[in-house]
Amino acid sequence: MVNISLRDVPDELYQQLKQMAELERRSVNQQILVLLERSLKLQQRPSAEVWQRIEQRREAIASRVGLTPDSAELIAEDRSR
Repeated sequence: MVNISLRDVPDELYQQLKQMAELERRSVNQQILVLLERSLKLQQRPSAEVWQRIEQRREAIASRVGLTPDSAELIAEDRSR
């Protein structure tokens, strides 16, 4: 495993990390790792293959049940009543 050193952490940020860690019953180091992992997972974008499968499923549904109306149009229509 690699060690990373983090310098110049503002006191307020460190206190927030420390409080989060205490609430989660983790060390500050463990809490930082959890937050980094979550952040990286949120940054990951679906691959082109995933988007292709989504589009294929969307087309399959549309061919079975027809095109569904745009929800924004339905909401606007409902509000105009």
